Amino acid sequence: MPADNYFQVPRRFCLSLDRGICQALIGWLVVCHSFDSAAVSAVGFVASSRIGQEPKPPLSAPTKAQIAERALLPDGMALEIVAAAPLVTHPINMEFDHRGRLWVVEWISDDARDSSKRPENQEFSARIVTLSDTDNDGQMDARIVYADRLRLPASIVVQPSGVYVSQAQGLIWLQDLDGDGRSDQRTPVASVGTDLPPGSDDAPSWERWLDSPIFANLDNWIYWPSHGLRIRAIPGHPGHWNHERIPTGTHTIAGHDEVGRLIHVSAKGRFQFESLPYRFLHRNPNHPPQTPGAKVSTETQGGSIRGDLRGGMPIELQPLQAASRSKAAPETRVDPATGAVVYRGDLLPAQYRHALFACDPENGTIHQYPVTSDIESTASQAEVKPVVFLSLETGDFTPVQLQNGPDGALYIVDIGEGFTTKPQKPTHPKESADRSPRSHGSKATGRILRITPTSKVSRQKAPLADVPSVWETTSRFTSDNGFWSDAAQRWLVDTSSSKSARILEQWVSDHQRLVGNTDSTPAPIRLRALWTLEGQGCLTSEILQIAMEDPDPTVRSAALQITADQPPGPLREGALAWVLQRSSAFPGATHPSLLACLGSTKTLQADGFMRSILLSSPISVLLEDAAISGLAGRELSFLKQLISDPNCGPALNRHAHFVQRLGECIRTSGDTANLEQAVDLASKLPETDWKVSALLAGLAGPASSNAKSTVESGRPLLRPSRPPSGLVTLRRMQNPEIQEWVRRLELRNGWTENR
Repeated sequence: MPADNYFQVPRRFCLSLDRGICQALIGWLVVCHSFDSAAVSAVGFVASSRIGQEPKPPLSAPTKAQIAERALLPDGMALEIVAAAPLVTHPINMEFDHRGRLWVVEWISDDARDSSKRPENQEFSARIVTLSDTDNDGQMDARIVYADRLRLPASIVVQPSGVYVSQAQGLIWLQDLDGDGRSDQRTPVASVGTDLPPGSDDAPSWERWLDSPIFANLDNWIYWPSHGLRIRAIPGHPGHWNHERIPTGTHTIAGHDEVGRLIHVSAKGRFQFESLPYRFLHRNPNHPPQTPGAKVSTETQGGSIRGDLRGGMPIELQPLQAASRSKAAPETRVDPATGAVVYRGDLLPAQYRHALFACDPENGTIHQYPVTSDIESTASQAEVKPVVFLSLETGDFTPVQLQNGPDGALYIVDIGEGFTTKPQKPTHPKESADRSPRSHGSKATGRILRITPTSKVSRQKAPLADVPSVWETTSRFTSDNGFWSDAAQRWLVDTSSSKSARILEQWVSDHQRLVGNTDSTPAPIRLRALWTLEGQGCLTSEILQIAMEDPDPTVRSAALQITADQPPGPLREGALAWVLQRSSAFPGATHPSLLACLGSTKTLQADGFMRSILLSSPISVLLEDAAISGLAGRELSFLKQLISDPNCGPALNRHAHFVQRLGECIRTSGDTANLEQAVDLASKLPETDWKVSALLAGLAGPASSNAKSTVESGRPLLRPSRPPSGLVTLRRMQNPEIQEWVRRLELRNGWTENR
C-alpha cells in the first residue's frame, strides 16, 4: 500500500467509531509506516537469528545509493555496505573464519550507557557476534551473539579451535564446546597485572591498547603489541601458552605483511617494515640498537618468558603506485593511523597488491601509504604523507580497522558515532568523558563496508567445511588470496598430521627442480610451508638444510631464524653444523639473518665467521646491530680479534663506527676487568692508528659524563679502583683527538687525581 493510503480511512467507517479509537488507529498506522521506513533505511537487513539485546536502528542510516554517491575513491572502485544496524552496532574489530562467518567486536554506545537499561558495571559492556550470509548475496543477514559481558574488548583472532580476545585487563581464550554458536568456556591467557579500569593513572595507555590490536602472524605466534608480548599455545597442553617479549616503546606494532615482517608505526605516523625481527637486535643488555625500534621492557606482565623469538623476513618491498583521484583531497597532515593492513587479496587491481592501507578515524578517511626501500636501515619505510584512498562525505564515518576478506575485497570497520575510538580519562571515576570528537547530529551505529572494483568478476570461493579435509585445506593454502592461505595455515597447524606434513615438505623441497620450470612451487608457498611445518613441530634438519639452499632470500632467512630459535637438541645442532660449513655461500641479502643465527651459537668458530662477514664488505647499521646483539659478554674477545685482523679497514668502511660501538658495550657492561683490558689494548696500538680514537670514543662515552655521575643510561657506574697501566701510555700520545678522549675517560672514571 502506498504511504499516502495509510491515512485514507473511509469516512463512514470513522463515523461509526468513537473519535478516540479512530485517532488511536491512525497513530498505530503511522508508527507502522515509520518502522517500515527505518528498516528500509538500514539496507533492508533482517537478523534471522538474534540472541541477546538488539541495538536500535540509526535515525538516518545512508542507503547503498547514498554511500556510493558520497564515497570519494579512485576511478573504477566502489564502496558497498556489508552489514549495518540492526545487524551490527558500533563494531570496533572484525575477522573472518574459514567458514565465511564474520566475527565482530561490538561496543555499547553512549546512548545505551546513559539509559536506564545500561549494565550495572559499565566495563562489562561489549560483546562478540558472528554474522553470516545465508543467501550468498555478499551481504550479512544472520546474527548470533557468541559472547557478551566482556570487559571492553579491543580485538580478536579467530582460530579453528577458539577465539583470542584482547581486553582492557588481559587476554582470554573463548571456546564453543557444544557447537551451539555461543562461547561456553573462558580461559585466561595473560593478565596485564592490574584491575584498574582504563583511564586510571596506572592503567595501560588507551591509544596503545586500541591502536595495537592482537593479530596472528606467519610465524604461528599471536602478537599482543599493546603489552609487549606474543603468545603461542603449547602443543599437547590445552590451556597453556608460551609468553615471549617483543619490543615496545616509541614504535607501535600495527600488523604484518605477506612475508611476516612486523609493521611498526611511530608517533609521527611513519610506518616501517622490519627487515630483521627486532628481537634479534635486543639480545645484548649492553647494546642499544641504532636501528628503528624500541627497548624491551625488563619486566613482563603476562607470565614466564622463555628463549628467543621468531619473526619476519629481511626483504625489501618495492615502491607502490599511489592511487590517483581527480578530486583534490583535503590538505594532508600527520595523524595517528590505526587499523593498518597490507592488502593481500586478489580482487582489487594489481597495483594495490601488497599496498599498505590505514584508517584515519578523526578525519573519516582511508589512506594508502607509498613504501620506499632503504637497504642501509632496518626497515623499509612508508612515506609520512600518504595518499587519501577513500574519503566519505558524511559526518558519521569513523573507520577504525581494515581487513582482507575471503572474497578478495578490502573490508572496513566503521564504528560510527556516539563512541570515540580513543576514550579520554574521565574527570571522575563514575563520569564518562566526551566521547564524540566529531559531532554531526544523529548518532550512527556503525557498519561493515567493503571496497571492490566497479566491474568486478566474482572470485568468491565457497567456505570450507566445519572440519575440512587435508585436500580442501591444501588447495586453499596455495591460493592467491592471502585470507585463504592464512586460514589454511592456521587449520594445518591446529590439526597437524603426517599426511599434511609430507605435502608441506614436498613444497619446501620443490625449489630443487630445474631452473626455469614453471610448474615448480612459488617462493611464497615454499616460505609459508616452512613456517607451517615449524608450527606443526614436524621440521627436520634435512628440511632446514634444503630451505637454507633455497634461491629465494626470504626462504633462506626464515630457515636461519628458525634455526637460531630452536632449543638445544639434534634439530638445532644438525642445522647449525650445516650453517657453519656453508656460511660463505649465503648471499648478502641473507647476512642479517645469518649473523643472528651465528650469534646464537656462541662459539669461537661462529664468531670467526661473523667477523669474516663483517669485514668482507662495508658494514651497515643493520649488520652492526645483528652482530653486536649476539655478542653479549663476548665483546672484548671479539674486539681483540677484530682489530688484529688485517682486513679491518679505515673508517670509510664503517669499521671505526663498529669498533666504537663495541667499546660502548664494554663501558656500559660495568665489568671493570674488561674496561681495564680494553684501555690496555688501545695503548698498545700505534698513535697514528684510527682504531685508538675509535676504541677510546666508545670507552669514554658522551661528553656529559663526569666524575660526579653515579649512573649512566639508568645503570650504576662501576669504576676501577685504580687506573689501568695502559692509561700512562695513552696520556703521552700527542694526537689532540686522542688527548680529548683520554680526558673524558679520566673524568668519567675519577682517574684525574692520579695524573
